[in-house]
Amino acid sequence: MSPFLKKRAAHLTEKMEDEDCDKDLLFNTYDQFSQVNKLISRWNSLFHAYIAPLAKKSKGLRILDLGCGGGDICLKFSAWAKESGIHVSITGIDPDPRAFEYLEKLDTPDNVEFRKARLKDLIIADEKFDVVISNHLLHHLTPEEIQIICIKTEKIATKLILFNDIRRSELGFVAFGLFAPAMYRSSFIVRDGFTSIRRSYNYKELKLIAPERWKIKKLFPFRLLLMLDKTSS
Repeated sequence: MSPFLKKRAAHLTEKMEDEDCDKDLLFNTYDQFSQVNKLISRWNSLFHAYIAPLAKKSKGLRILDLGCGGGDICLKFSAWAKESGIHVSITGIDPDPRAFEYLEKLDTPDNVEFRKARLKDLIIADEKFDVVISNHLLHHLTPEEIQIICIKTEKIATKLILFNDIRRSELGFVAFGLFAPAMYRSSFIVRDGFTSIRRSYNYKELKLIAPERWKIKKLFPFRLLLMLDKTSS
């Protein structure tokens, strides 16, 4: 790996994290997340491999999406559940008021709700969810924060936790540079995408951070899944 990507660039920040960033570009970014996640995030496979079987056994699931952003993962879960003939209720939370403003304008099915909230709010309220997920959250966190969020989610998840994120790699960086600029314009996708790759963890780094009992899997393309299956422990 080149020196440029050999070490995680934890000092970098993404433009969409700036409180004063252009709102139109931010909302365009939320719009385009759906396509980005469809191409690279593998949630369709993860849903049918891990979540659908649990739903069929329990006749329904309550699912929490941490840092849901533009809400596209929640909406996809609802659609996949309907196609599979299973019942799930999905709650997406995000503390960013701009995200919540965007989410309030979406046409959401009855089994999806969005809240402007943090994980600690749910813990204080003693809420429980069968499954807790996150998409592209880990690379925003320090190693210590990852350990803390693992501990906290263990308190509210009764069956399964799936943290799905980018795996830092030179090939992934180059591949993103080849297709993203032509596909995503008038948003922060390209600029922040490069930053996200540089901020993300590789397998060895995340392995050193993950608490005992948690598993890490490499997914194609250039993905890491940090997971805890509480039904098998």
